[in-house]
Amino acid sequence: LFLMVFPLLALLWMVRSGRVETVDVRRRERRGGPIVVALVAGVLAVVASYALEWPTTPLTTPLFGLFVVNSVLLGLITLRLKISLHAAAVASFGSMSLVIALAAGAPFLWQAASLVAVPLVGWSRIRTGVHTVTEIVAGAIFGLLVPVAELALLLEVGWLAL
Repeated sequence: LFLMVFPLLALLWMVRSGRVETVDVRRRERRGGPIVVALVAGVLAVVASYALEWPTTPLTTPLFGLFVVNSVLLGLITLRLKISLHAAAVASFGSMSLVIALAAGAPFLWQAASLVAVPLVGWSRIRTGVHTVTEIVAGAIFGLLVPVAELALLLEVGWLAL
């Protein structure tokens, strides 16, 4: 709800009102508004999950928190490079779910298979002219490395237990 529905509705409103041209937000300088929306939605998700004691797993609130941190990091990167947020998101999902499954001793075939989507998403973004190879690779590297490092840090300091 907070991380998908609200940002999508806000993005659709931005398109309709002319603040951005398309839901792809192809122009780097126009990405600020959607990134701020994602950041606010992430903060609301953290607050709501903590205050309402939502988590069905101890991972929920920390993962919402990482969403906020990574929204800030990607927003800062976007000031200089139109990094692929799609490649970053798909790579992040794959790498984090794989690490969590491995740490919990759970079967991980589907999590590993989800990483196959990273080059497919990258190819489609290049093919449609939305991104360059550099922007895709930057997004994929971010998504593969940063969330795993963050999970390791949260585990190390004791803020997360699997």
